[in-house]
Amino acid sequence: MPLAQAISWRDRWDRFEAMLGLMACFALAFGPPTIAGFTLIFALLLAEWRVAAIAGGIAALTGPMAVWLAKMAEHALAQFRTAGSTSSSLRGDDHPQARVPFAIVLASVLPRLPLVVRVPLGVWWLAHFLAGTALIVFASVLARQGAIWKGFDNPFVAIVFAYFFHVAANVFLVMAVAAAFQSPRVTARVWRARFAIDGLCILPLLLWIG
Repeated sequence: MPLAQAISWRDRWDRFEAMLGLMACFALAFGPPTIAGFTLIFALLLAEWRVAAIAGGIAALTGPMAVWLAKMAEHALAQFRTAGSTSSSLRGDDHPQARVPFAIVLASVLPRLPLVVRVPLGVWWLAHFLAGTALIVFASVLARQGAIWKGFDNPFVAIVFAYFFHVAANVFLVMAVAAAFQSPRVTARVWRARFAIDGLCILPLLLWIG
């Protein structure tokens, strides 16, 4: 296959993965404030004041973080669509021909922050990575119990579901690493090792479950 054609197919796949990752990231980021918001409404209607206070606190914490992520994703997506996203300084290597993965571009949009902010922010995004990993395990468990969970008895459905959250989980992992180290080379290495990292996280859980 000619190099230009190979790069073209890689570029199309990167665009598809970027869109998929963006949707999955929004699902993970906006899920908690959305659920907390509905819980708050029902708790107020039922006069469950303690539940309402907890739900309100969760919504107040997670909502602005999700909106901030959406704003950064908007800027990252604009960069991703331009030729500037092929910069080797973002890729962390010496191969500027290929498009930079969306996760790396998103990490580059993260502003310079003091250490006292970077640590809790990294922990916050690491929690999202763990949530995405848990959903991958959940998909695997459902695939084994297809008789109970209709639709997941089809391995293709389970694979698509798992890959959807695999991309999101690793975007958040790259964000956590970027917050902690603020190094394009480190974030690029983590992104390239994402399948190995997922395997180390998921396989022990699957072995323990089944």
